[in-house]
Amino acid sequence: MEAYFNELSCTPLCKDKAEIDVRMRTFVDLLKEAHKIGVSIVRCPDHGISDIQLGQNYTLAEYCNANPRGSKEILLMTMLRPPYFKDNSEAERKFIENSYFIELKSNKDESERVNVYGLAAAALHSSFCLNLCSCDFWITNKTHFIFENNSNKTIPVYAFSLRDDFSTDEFMQWEVDTIPRNFHDCGIPAERKKCKLSSDHHGNDILEYFAKHSLFILPYISEVITSLPYSPYCKNFVKEICVETNRLKVVLHWTEDGYGLEIQTSARSELELRQMADELEKRFGRKK
Repeated sequence: MEAYFNELSCTPLCKDKAEIDVRMRTFVDLLKEAHKIGVSIVRCPDHGISDIQLGQNYTLAEYCNANPRGSKEILLMTMLRPPYFKDNSEAERKFIENSYFIELKSNKDESERVNVYGLAAAALHSSFCLNLCSCDFWITNKTHFIFENNSNKTIPVYAFSLRDDFSTDEFMQWEVDTIPRNFHDCGIPAERKKCKLSSDHHGNDILEYFAKHSLFILPYISEVITSLPYSPYCKNFVKEICVETNRLKVVLHWTEDGYGLEIQTSARSELELRQMADELEKRFGRKK
C-alpha cells in the first residue's frame, strides 16, 4: 500500500536544528506506524526527499546525509520515494487536466486558495496523506476537502500527523470506504434464521416482515436478537454499532414510532462490522 506526503505541512519551517530533530522524530514514528498497517512507500513530489523543506535552505535530503547510517534516516530514505504518478496513467491524466486546491485561513483570518499536490494524489489513488507536525492545523484536522478548479466538486481526503491517528475514527472511516469488502457468510439459510421480538412490542408484525424479507436475505445477517425501544427521532437506519458482540442496532426510521431491531452479524472484525453498517445504511438509510 502507498501513502502520499502532504507538501503543505512543511510550513512553517523549523527555526533551528533542535526543532528539526523533534519534527523528524515525530514523523519517523508516524512512518513506523504506517508501515505496521501495510504502507511500504510514501510518494513525494518531483525529486522526493530533496524537495522536502525542513528549515530555511535545509532539506530532508540534507538531514539524511548528515547521518546516513542512522535508523531514522534509513527509514526516511527507503519509504519516501518520488513521483506521485506513473507516466501515462489515468491518475496522471486526471491530475494534469484538473487543478486542485484547498482553502486555508491566512494571517488576516481570510481564506485563500492554495494548490495541492499530495492531497490531490491521495484522493486520485484512494489513499491518504502523511504530514509533518509543523502546526496545529495539520495535527488537529484529519479530514480535508479539496476542490477542482474546473468544477464545483469537492473531494474529501484524510491526512494524518501522529502515530495515534491510525486509531482514530477518521482512519477507521478511510478503511471502511477503501478496503475491499468480503463479508463472511453466516451459513444459515434465510428461512432458518431466528427472529426474536419483545412479546408485547407494538409493531412486531412490521418488524418481523422487514426482518424476513429485507434482512434475512443478506448472508451476513444471522438472526434478530430482540426488538428495541421506540426511536421516533432517529434519522439513520444504523443507530449503534456494538463492536464487542458484532451486533448492530437498527431503526426503521420511516415508521412513525421508529421501530428498531438488534441484529447479529457474522463480522470477524470491527472493520468488517463497520463496513456492514455502511452497506445497510446505503441500502435502507434513504428508505421512506
